[in-house]
Amino acid sequence: MRDRISFENTSHERGAVPAAGDTAHATNVLSRRPHVLVVEDHDAVREVIVRTLHKISVATIEAMSAEEARMRFSASWLDAAIVDVALPGGNGLDLGEWMRRRLPMLPIIYISGLSEQEMPGPLPRDNLSRFIRKPFGARVIIDFVTNLLAQTAGHADLSSL
Repeated sequence: MRDRISFENTSHERGAVPAAGDTAHATNVLSRRPHVLVVEDHDAVREVIVRTLHKISVATIEAMSAEEARMRFSASWLDAAIVDVALPGGNGLDLGEWMRRRLPMLPIIYISGLSEQEMPGPLPRDNLSRFIRKPFGARVIIDFVTNLLAQTAGHADLSSL
């Protein structure tokens, strides 16, 4: 299947990530394209997700742990998050709750190789949360991200991607 995500370790250039307090730069960049925080501790998986999002003109901010995600989080420029459930320094469900307390309308896609029964807690059941079980195809990420972003203000035009 050509839309299957390959988990081979490849390198690619990433755009500059604005610092957590750099809202002037972030606001300028945000006016051109949405920003998604990708929180995944496995480098190869994170890189494939990031590369997939870059192909549809979505800027990414990367984190390898819950702690790093909290440091990079900024409600002033973040449009969505993709969060692995099993993370070093805390689980992704707790991280999602933490982000939602700061940004209640943040779309979050939770990803995991665990089944729902193996989760550290219940998955959120709301219109802005989704769960994708690993492995998944690139098209799945694209569809989930574009659909969730289309539900939020300012990104309705993403449905044509």
